Amino acid sequence: SVQKPAENPDEEQKEDVEKPEQKPTEQPDKEQENDTPVTDPEQKPDGQPDNTPPTEDHEENLEEDPEEEDPTEEDEETPEEDAENPPSGTLNPVVKPTTPVDPNANDLKIISYNVRTSNDGEGKNVADRAPRFKKAMDQYDPDIMGLQEVSSKWMPYLEDYFTDEYDYIQRWRAANSKEGTPIFWKKDKFTCLDSGYFWLSDTPDKESIAYSWGATKYYRICMWVKLRVKATGKIFLFYNTHFDTTAGPKVPSAKLVIERAVEKGGFDRYAVFCTGDFNMQPDTDGYKAMYARFHDINRDLNNDKTPTFTSYGTKAGSIIDFCFYSAEKIQPKKYKVITELVDGGHISDHYGLYIEAKLL
Repeated sequence: SVQKPAENPDEEQKEDVEKPEQKPTEQPDKEQENDTPVTDPEQKPDGQPDNTPPTEDHEENLEEDPEEEDPTEEDEETPEEDAENPPSGTLNPVVKPTTPVDPNANDLKIISYNVRTSNDGEGKNVADRAPRFKKAMDQYDPDIMGLQEVSSKWMPYLEDYFTDEYDYIQRWRAANSKEGTPIFWKKDKFTCLDSGYFWLSDTPDKESIAYSWGATKYYRICMWVKLRVKATGKIFLFYNTHFDTTAGPKVPSAKLVIERAVEKGGFDRYAVFCTGDFNMQPDTDGYKAMYARFHDINRDLNNDKTPTFTSYGTKAGSIIDFCFYSAEKIQPKKYKVITELVDGGHISDHYGLYIEAKLL
């Protein structure tokens, strides 16, 4: 069996970010789960609309708009020209043209990627790595991206590269810790019905560190969206997060994610995905806590042993990034670790995950 990883100083080090000069930011005592986050509270003027699409307040089933009828138009009688015509005064049935639904409309292409917050020297700064990430995403063409370790250095690149095609939700994990786990989704494929975030702590609806769970340093946040496939009306939940590096918070964090998904109708009514950097290996207690309700796409398909964290290829590495899913309503189709270099360079100290799955 795989041993539970001891605390890895390199794991902690990879999360250290260059902190900008702090500016006073008003922070509410309690964030509601369905509040609309903003991209950067320090850079957005008060009153300026944020870039998260508003949630929709309508029924969750697809409905066709009724056709407008002209009350002045009289029904015409059909002449009895032959036996196939209905009797005089009987309306001909109206046949609406139907557009065939793409049989692959419920197929999803998903990316999970820890993009590494900081500048790490020549060839490994964000300015070097962001264009490589864009080239890779152009190749994989994901419908949804769950990213981790997105810093204020990354957001301008992501907004420039993707917001023409994607909507997204982003919230910094703390006013003084500009790091997030945003979710991007294709505008033309999905409608966002709801979205939100919560902290991985015993006070999940307020900005907090899980000290009571054994965390020592970092805020941890989980983003979520409720999406509907426009072509079919199929609805699902998508969570994206970054677990703590210490062992204590992992089990309660897993239980909290599952609890919040169940509250939103996940597993029973809706399919659920949860992507992220979980800082834990298979067969550890945290992994088992997630697997108590979720399945692991890699484990259920090819059980690929390719490491997802290698510190830019300098270490043997370990598998700590996963795409969990609800097996009752999702059929996994493909799992791939994105190990290829782009223009001879790494995208991150992690490798990304590429997943294909079908909503059932």
